[in-house]
Amino acid sequence: MKIRHKLLILLMLSSISLFSQSIDDLDTRNGFNQFKLGDSYIKWQSDLKPTGFKFHMPNTELYFYTGNCCSSLFGFKIEGIFMTFQNNKLVEISIDLDRERERQDTQYMVDCQNRLKSVLNSLVALYGTPQSIKEPKDLVRENPTYILGWIGEKVILKVEHSFIFKGGSGCKTRITVSNREWLFNTYKPEF
Repeated sequence: MKIRHKLLILLMLSSISLFSQSIDDLDTRNGFNQFKLGDSYIKWQSDLKPTGFKFHMPNTELYFYTGNCCSSLFGFKIEGIFMTFQNNKLVEISIDLDRERERQDTQYMVDCQNRLKSVLNSLVALYGTPQSIKEPKDLVRENPTYILGWIGEKVILKVEHSFIFKGGSGCKTRITVSNREWLFNTYKPEF
């Protein structure tokens, strides 16, 4: 089963990579829509609500975006946008697509897989084949998650797509654009 999923993803990615742009475009765009990594907190402060999340890095705050910039991405409704600032500079943008919630029908798994394919097709068309692909070891375990990454010189793009089995059925997709240096410094081993 796992090999079949890998082959499906690789086939899908290779078929559209012929028409894709390069990973350099990730660094050139440097963000999402009107949000650009390096933007000042002051630029967005009127549209931000603190989440209360505490980072282990000093002067780093996570906010929920309350403005009306974007309602959809790749044809899917946006549920929420989170912005992380360190020293009043935007270092990470996370976009949560609207979840498929509490579905009891058998079609939800197909719909969730189609969502993943659609998002991947869009990102591969923009940035080429991801440099990192992590598949769940077992699709029947609790909330299996696919993680795919595009790694530029200055920017990292990550897609996390989870199938939710606990507490109902559905799926969750998060797309995150991060400043590469900040990300590596934030999550580097401390020993």
